[in-house]
Amino acid sequence: MPFADKEKAAEYRRQKGREFRARMMEQGRCYCGSARDDVSQKRCLKCREKQKENYARNHKAQEQKRNLRRGERRAKGLCLCGRQPTRWPSGKLMKWCDQCRQVRYRAAKACKERRDAKGCCTACGDTKSVADKTLCDKCLQARRDHTREKNTSLRVAVLAAYGSACKCCGETTPEFLTIDHVNSDGNKHNMKYRPWSKAKKSRTSGIAFLKDVVSSGFSDDFQILCWNCNLAKAKHGQCPHQRMKCEVPTVAEATG
Repeated sequence: MPFADKEKAAEYRRQKGREFRARMMEQGRCYCGSARDDVSQKRCLKCREKQKENYARNHKAQEQKRNLRRGERRAKGLCLCGRQPTRWPSGKLMKWCDQCRQVRYRAAKACKERRDAKGCCTACGDTKSVADKTLCDKCLQARRDHTREKNTSLRVAVLAAYGSACKCCGETTPEFLTIDHVNSDGNKHNMKYRPWSKAKKSRTSGIAFLKDVVSSGFSDDFQILCWNCNLAKAKHGQCPHQRMKCEVPTVAEATG
């Protein structure tokens, strides 16, 4: 029957639809009126396939819109949720705001705990070859490769910032180069990271030192020396190359 009010008309159609679906369920039929191949399902096979196609199409469209919206927010320097991201102590912006970081941390922690309780790898969920380890062999190797690549790129960047050559002898082979403290205070600098103790008889790694060099803005307190020049300077206070340069006579002195 016609209704002047649109809301009442919509409610009337919904009520008729509910009654029709209930009647079809009682008769063992699908909502479309055809017989159901599986009694435990509310729809026939054709309607189920159509419902899956509609869901996949709508999900793909929503995902595209979500990715476009996230890309616009990333371009503006915002978090994916639209809020202002948190800053590191150095002042650099993070990718996420405080709320999103906490949500992601709790979700990742819960996922790792579930996988660890099942005896699976905490990174990918696959079976571990060694029960005592938290990662499988594949994830362990991937983590080692990633760390090695990141550390190598950091070392190359630091060497390039200081000229990629020994300041004393001019050596340019990267494997022979190292970072030297101009003021010979490297021992004090290393003890700042990890003091020498009986509990942990090892000093800081070179990666932490390289990160400190980068955070200092490539200060003039550091320079590049090869291992020979660096050890000679540490043991004798001066590299023999510098002493030999001072002892070589000039052209005027040689000619007399």
